[in-house]
Amino acid sequence: AVFLLIAGRAGMLPATLRSRLVPLSFSLLSSAELATVAERLHVPLAWAQEAMGRPGLLVRREEDPATWERITTHAKKLDAALRGEELGLVIAALDEWQRAIEKLPTAEQEWRILLLILMERWRSAPEPRVGIALVETWRLFESSVPARIGMELAFAEGRTFDKRAILSSI
Repeated sequence: AVFLLIAGRAGMLPATLRSRLVPLSFSLLSSAELATVAERLHVPLAWAQEAMGRPGLLVRREEDPATWERITTHAKKLDAALRGEELGLVIAALDEWQRAIEKLPTAEQEWRILLLILMERWRSAPEPRVGIALVETWRLFESSVPARIGMELAFAEGRTFDKRAILSSI
């Protein structure tokens, strides 16, 4: 029998368990490898560029295009709010996203895909604060803090903002 143990942060596993495991690291696929996957799936090559090295995103997009459209639409709205740097608009965009997915069985997966898209967009931004907040939000997925609250906390931390913008959204 072979057991596969998948961990986002292997360092968090007990040392006694880690000492008995054989680590396998998986890396992102290159553009050429993703193009091959797209070809095999008979999907547009443009999709391979948007998959960020993750063939699973190509498969999900092909199987459920409406979900991909929902995620990318909200990613654009949230990206615009983040670029405006007004916390009230960020919170409004987060509220809209949360309402759109809160009753879906795939809500956590959709949060992760949304964050991946945003992290890719902010990866080479001259101001790293937003990228750092997105990574902190990703880390909160492994805690009991809901993603929406985690994202608000990550963006509000260390910032001064108009209290009225927060109160009007509550």
